[in-house]
Amino acid sequence: MNDPLLYSLVCPVPCPAALEEDEPGPTRLLACEATDPRVAVLDLDGTLVDASAGMALLEGLVEEGRVSAEVPSYVRSVVGQVDGVRAAYDAYARAIAGLSPAAVSAAAERVWAEERRRVFPYARPAVSLLKSRGFTVVLLSGSPHEIVARAAADLGCDDAYGSRFRLRGGVYSGGVDATPGVAGAKGRFVVGRPHLLVLGNSMADASLLARACRPVVFEPSAELDRLARDSGWPVVDRRSALSVLAAQSMHCGSANG
Repeated sequence: MNDPLLYSLVCPVPCPAALEEDEPGPTRLLACEATDPRVAVLDLDGTLVDASAGMALLEGLVEEGRVSAEVPSYVRSVVGQVDGVRAAYDAYARAIAGLSPAAVSAAAERVWAEERRRVFPYARPAVSLLKSRGFTVVLLSGSPHEIVARAAADLGCDDAYGSRFRLRGGVYSGGVDATPGVAGAKGRFVVGRPHLLVLGNSMADASLLARACRPVVFEPSAELDRLARDSGWPVVDRRSALSVLAAQSMHCGSANG
């Protein structure tokens, strides 16, 4: 959706309809119609799918001979370091420099056709449940938008937003435009959304969970688990997630939400 009127989460830069192809900056932001009072924002990697979609895409590009075989191991090695997520995004951007969006999108389609088998059994029913209760369901992930969008369409989500790499002259230039996987970044996408349900599993989701009227934490990292328990957020696993989301969604946007 590229209608400027639909940007109601937060739009710190001109919406995509106003951006030229070679203009730096995000090419797209989360689009939710202003008339939708309730939004459910779901993380992807480790939350809805037992995998990292971004790493799977990178490995798929290696298999196609488009990216150096050393890149995936380097990206994994730096993620856990101080400022490692930013370093990983920079390495990813350099790795795909010179590739066309069509080539990366085709790889994403092929890779997701395999990765979709690793979707947790609760995930599809959860998306269907939330939509049936009037939520706009948005997939927000630190993985590249090319594969996040495919996952969202497959899962039945209304919209998707992933990391964005800069284009120049019709190919990726080696720059980074949007990095939702960086700590604190996700929370900036939901300013002004009082009726918000969030599902996430890592500290990258913490700022988003903190803004939710109904935060739900899925099989969290140790650090997020401590934060969740200190904050009183419900912690679920793949067996309890659907029932807890059903209960939480009943109250998000209600008089008690």
